[in-house]
Amino acid sequence: MKRKVFLYETENGKCPVREFILSLQVKVQREIAKILKLLEDVEILSEPYFKKLRNSGEIWEARKRFGSNSYRVLFFFDQDSVVILTNGFVKKKQKTPREEISRAKRYKKDYLRRKK
Repeated sequence: MKRKVFLYETENGKCPVREFILSLQVKVQREIAKILKLLEDVEILSEPYFKKLRNSGEIWEARKRFGSNSYRVLFFFDQDSVVILTNGFVKKKQKTPREEISRAKRYKKDYLRRKK
């Protein structure tokens, strides 16, 4: 299965996930790019690289551990073969921060509203 991956943009053209990725060291950017390439190519998304977040409204996370840090990029599906990357963060605690999940849900709602 070949998926198409797109970056969510706000109405004013801001792209939170691009800003997050570009804020990282180049080595980390490359590692995240490898995970996102898997998102395009593998049929079944499974751990350790991908996880559907519980009670999140169908939000998933792409996961990468690099050095002592854990990086996350949140995304959702628009149909089966389209993935929208919403936001990213460095995970510092065991649980995914609610604020990041809420942000991804807001971006999803905005995306679907404007898509109509």
